[in-house]
Amino acid sequence: MLHMKTRPATVSARDALTITGISHIVQGRDGRQLTILDGVDLSIGEGEFVSIVGTSGCGKSTLLNLASGLLKPSGGSVSVFGDRLSGIDRRIGYMFQVDALLPWRSVQDNVGMGLELAGVSKAQRVERTAAILSELGLAGFEKHYPSELSGGMRQRASLARTWVTNPEIILMDEPFGALDSQTRLLIQDSFLAFWEKHRKTVVLVTHDLGEAIAMSDRVIVLSARPGRIKTIIPIELARPRRLEETHREQKFNEYWQMLWQHLKEEASQSMQGIGR
Repeated sequence: MLHMKTRPATVSARDALTITGISHIVQGRDGRQLTILDGVDLSIGEGEFVSIVGTSGCGKSTLLNLASGLLKPSGGSVSVFGDRLSGIDRRIGYMFQVDALLPWRSVQDNVGMGLELAGVSKAQRVERTAAILSELGLAGFEKHYPSELSGGMRQRASLARTWVTNPEIILMDEPFGALDSQTRLLIQDSFLAFWEKHRKTVVLVTHDLGEAIAMSDRVIVLSARPGRIKTIIPIELARPRRLEETHREQKFNEYWQMLWQHLKEEASQSMQGIGR
């Protein structure tokens, strides 16, 4: 049951993101070709929360870059709601590992930057940024600058900037990895509550198995390089979730052990160079 690849019953049957036979090859410094990803097939449903885990260098971030249109695949294709992706798509929002807030712009202006580039009027930008900042617990900090915010507040501002343009798909690359453990749990809980309300499609890359289990509907395990899908594990934990409670569930521990076993096998093979 835990190895089934089917989506949870609560997830739409409509595909938001379809990755078909994706491969990515780069030229190494020694002139040899290096295969990062090899024949990845994955369909993610509308409103689904999926996490991708794998050993370092297996192509997790590369897969996100391909899914966002930032990179062009060497082979295969990506479709967004059935439309083949050929570049940047405004239906996709991308939250990177670092917040990348512009230090000379206020929180309000940082969050509203995407709206500004889209030609949204100043009055509408102010209204929409104020609403989302309030929802993420940053009301009253609109005029502050990034240097005046804590790490957790900067990440919430970055999330607000990603979300304010109302993308249908959110790609997230280790967005909570730089935070201390207490702040990370608080931000994760805040984000989960926010996601429960809006139910956008989310694809999260993470090294944190607990984060992947506690937040996701399914966890995708990539093999060591070249990255292929090793297994897909549906997470059958009730929603809405509170991380502190979820971590205490017996099923949480079972999922963690299962994922760790898969990653341990891949890490061992990668180190030995078996079949890689």
